[in-house]
Amino acid sequence: MLSDHVRILNFDDSVVRQSAFLAPFATSTVDLTGMGPAARLWASRAQIDVIRASLDPACRSYITLLGSGDYHYVSSLLVEQFEEPLTLVVFDHHPDWDMLPPRYGCGAWINRVVEQNSVHQVVLVGNASKDLTFPSIMTGNLRSVRAKRVLMLPYEVPARQIWPFANIPWHELRDDPHTAFSNVIDRLSCRRVYVSIDKDCLTASCALTNWEEGRLTLELLLSLLRTLKQKCEIVGLDIAGDYSPVTIPSGWKSWCSTLDHPKEFSARGRPLAEITQVNGRTNRRIIEFLNS
Repeated sequence: MLSDHVRILNFDDSVVRQSAFLAPFATSTVDLTGMGPAARLWASRAQIDVIRASLDPACRSYITLLGSGDYHYVSSLLVEQFEEPLTLVVFDHHPDWDMLPPRYGCGAWINRVVEQNSVHQVVLVGNASKDLTFPSIMTGNLRSVRAKRVLMLPYEVPARQIWPFANIPWHELRDDPHTAFSNVIDRLSCRRVYVSIDKDCLTASCALTNWEEGRLTLELLLSLLRTLKQKCEIVGLDIAGDYSPVTIPSGWKSWCSTLDHPKEFSARGRPLAEITQVNGRTNRRIIEFLNS
């Protein structure tokens, strides 16, 4: 079952700055700041080996905070520690299912999870980015969607923007999120669940990130988590989507980052103290809810 211990994988100091909000919880920190800038957005195989070696299997059920969503690909390494049958439920503004390289990237990590034999299905919840519209959707893992290995619960996808992929099976949350979510959870082939939350799925009132503003309120997210707690066994959970300034040493990766990161991100122009307060308060509320 899910532990009440909080583990920080500290790539970028974005979470350790929230010490005042995390003080009520038992916490431990894994220092990965030495590789943080070079490991943004994606990691090499050598970097993946270092990160994997830092993850104690005995801590696999800890609530794990990853920092910026630029490190969300680490979730695939956390999920692989579970050899038992599992369903992954992901709350994210982006589907993170791109079939293009790099292999270990924040935009492609869902595919690394789908490759794991222990994972029965992946449920993507709250997506509302342009990644689900034409032509970006052409590089998504549509084969896994059609095979029902990946189940889609986007917040909203205007039909006119997805042609010619309008026949993809998904259920929008916008009109009746609780019914849509419950119906999908009720049909899962495995009720043993690992949860991954990228706070960019949330509105800017409760999450300030390196990425676009999401569509879910914090109250809706907590309500959907309540449904998961009632219907499933949550065995592990991680949270990404905190903010840190993007500093990348490599010229090539820095150029890719400029193209990939949106110019209008939810933390843009906000003072660091405000960003830390907003994100720290939300992390605390999520953790308190999980521990209740």
